[in-house]
Amino acid sequence: MATLTVFTPTYNRAYVLKQCYDSLCRQTCKDFVWLIVDDGSSDNTKEIVDKWIAQNNGFEIQYVYKENGGMHTGHNKAYELIDTELNVCIDSDDYMPDDAVELIVNFWNENKDGSYSGIIALDVYKNGQVIGKELPNKKVQHLVAIIKMVAKVTRNLFIEQRL
Repeated sequence: MATLTVFTPTYNRAYVLKQCYDSLCRQTCKDFVWLIVDDGSSDNTKEIVDKWIAQNNGFEIQYVYKENGGMHTGHNKAYELIDTELNVCIDSDDYMPDDAVELIVNFWNENKDGSYSGIIALDVYKNGQVIGKELPNKKVQHLVAIIKMVAKVTRNLFIEQRL
């Protein structure tokens, strides 16, 4: 089973979805599943995805069509279906850097323990400039230390309560 699910909610985005697909084909690590949740598209999204599914891309592609309900329902459907340890949402008009999956999976494998529930990252423009503000390193490190401490205390309390 793959470690990561990359899920993409889409609605009538066949004209731009290829950029996302191409970026997944270029991934240096194929330890992922691409889950496309089609929110009732009336364009040729399904036909395009079916062609990609038939190709040997080095990764599994899952396609789910649902009645139109809005982006939040696409996310909800994805979370119903995801069975991997990690997941990341990549919008239909976005793409991932070629080593993104490798970085995510390696970071997770090197750092996971019972006190983490996920990883956060920032979006960047094609030129590498961070969109918005960068994460404040000292605050993030402090926050991680607090989260670890709370998780450890909570876990210990849970164990004591069960005894």
